[in-house]
Amino acid sequence: MSREERLRYHDVPRNREPVAGYVERLHRADAIVFCFPTWCFGLPAMLKGFFDRLLMPGVAFDISDPANVRPMLTNIKRISAVVTYGRPRWMAWYMGDPPRKMVTRYMKRLTANQARVDYHACYHMNVATGSRLARFKQRVGRAMAKFA
Repeated sequence: MSREERLRYHDVPRNREPVAGYVERLHRADAIVFCFPTWCFGLPAMLKGFFDRLLMPGVAFDISDPANVRPMLTNIKRISAVVTYGRPRWMAWYMGDPPRKMVTRYMKRLTANQARVDYHACYHMNVATGSRLARFKQRVGRAMAKFA
């Protein structure tokens, strides 16, 4: 986000101008699927930046009354994420697992808690065996087949 974009962050509709195409697609969507690796127990920087730029006032939430922020992505009915981690589940849990919270809590909140959320994580990729990866891919494949 450039300095000018940050200064216009609360200026709806000017904040939407640079990302108008993405905003239109987001508001037409009824589902979102995220697929990403974690980096240092967080979202990849490009994805975090995309969230910061797109999930803003006038797009993802209405902040016209700061005491009563209202979600605006009520068109989204399903959210799914396929995420890989380099470390074991217990370590992600210990670190607070920000990617899981971003998808299962924050994104769901932007839908007024109406969206069904699925989170598919493959932990400890650094030592994953071929058979474990195959089982993960099959589980994700079955879930995506039922996604609609």
